[in-house]
Amino acid sequence: MKSRHWLLLAAIFLAALNLRPALSSVSPVLGQIQSGLGLGRAVAGLLVTIPVLCMALFAPLSTLIESRLGRERMILGALVLIGVSTGFRFLDSAAALFGTALFVGLGIAVAQTVLPGIIKENFASRAALITGLYTVGVNLGATLAASATVPLTGALESSGGSWRGALALWGLPAMLAVAAWLTPALRNGPRGGGDVVGFPLRSPRAWLVVGVFSVTALGYFSVLTWLAPLFQGAGISSARSGILLSVTTGCQIVGALAVPAVAVRFTDRRPWLALVICATTVGLLLVAFAPRAFAGAPYLWVVVLGLGQGGLFPLSLNLPLDNTASPEMAGRLTAMAFLFGYALAAAGPAAIGALRDATGGFTGPFAALAAISILQLLGVLRMTPGVDVERP
Repeated sequence: MKSRHWLLLAAIFLAALNLRPALSSVSPVLGQIQSGLGLGRAVAGLLVTIPVLCMALFAPLSTLIESRLGRERMILGALVLIGVSTGFRFLDSAAALFGTALFVGLGIAVAQTVLPGIIKENFASRAALITGLYTVGVNLGATLAASATVPLTGALESSGGSWRGALALWGLPAMLAVAAWLTPALRNGPRGGGDVVGFPLRSPRAWLVVGVFSVTALGYFSVLTWLAPLFQGAGISSARSGILLSVTTGCQIVGALAVPAVAVRFTDRRPWLALVICATTVGLLLVAFAPRAFAGAPYLWVVVLGLGQGGLFPLSLNLPLDNTASPEMAGRLTAMAFLFGYALAAAGPAAIGALRDATGGFTGPFAALAAISILQLLGVLRMTPGVDVERP
């Protein structure tokens, strides 16, 4: 590859690294946020729900604005928005915290919608490999934020700071990514186009794809928000709960690399989808009903859960490609999955928080996630190869 491509590759990785810290940093200190601001669990869950909802609502709009501003400039602006909004979390105000969630979600929506186009344009022959690296960057960012936020909070509290400062610090890596995107943004402008395209709303196969992706996203963001509080409720310290969450996201990296690398060799990916869905379901049930069954149980359970979710997410993202015959329809189906999938997933964190308040524990909410995963498995089994959205 040319040196320009290597620099762009580094910029893509840095951008991916900043797409989840603003979300995963919240979970380990969610209890402190609740007590500090006087919030219930359902309301606190909105700190993750709001960004996810933005990821749904602004995805279609991003593709229209992109033709006027250019992809690289869109990503540059999105990273600035993520970094500045995250930095404002030091403010001592619930309204400010929820406001940052809104603008962070807007930035994430723009970046993750536009980045695949840049990958396809510049790395067409290596698109699968670069997408895998992009997924690793996303999960690595989530892992770092989940594992380091509690220690950062402790360090800041010893010097008169608090969880607000720890959350705000995650805006700094975004500024590094901004610097990496300055040159591509100045070099490249608008491509033109921007025609509005319709979604395949009348296709049953399209809705199967949307359903499978929706459950994947629902489970991912629900676990990201409430796994650490679940372990804290089981008597595990905040620091150790944050580590357990980071182990989960770390195993997601392994799953995201290993499972697609094997599944891509098979025309029928249903067995691999079934495998990772089953692993996810088992992991959810284990943390729900036996979070401390024995000394090392929490770590074993989150490894199973992380590997399952890690393999499931990239396979779900690839479903629009597997179930369409043309690149144009693949793009439409991807946008449709993002719009409806993330909109449905946005309800997850708040719904889990509300169920926790209603039942007094996390057993019921996580068991409900497992039940939904079983429905997802039934949907996957219906996705026989050789059927496209264009050709039912």
